[in-house]
Amino acid sequence: MRDVYDELRLREQELRLITDALPACISYVDADQRHRFINRTYEVWLNCSRDEILGKSVRELVGDMTYQILEPYINQALGFV
Repeated sequence: MRDVYDELRLREQELRLITDALPACISYVDADQRHRFINRTYEVWLNCSRDEILGKSVRELVGDMTYQILEPYINQALGFV
């Protein structure tokens, strides 16, 4: 079982290395709209550390006004529409 976790950890490190090199904001938001993965550009763009972002909801990070604009797109991406 440990080999599976080691392999997953290695794959996450590879994904992080690749996404951190990109000049685009990349994130994974779960069905509860909480951030589970972000790249370095996302941190820079929001001017927050990874620890400040991960686990927070989209609404918490962007505020209510911006969330109202984003919500239909997020729901569409999550298949809620």
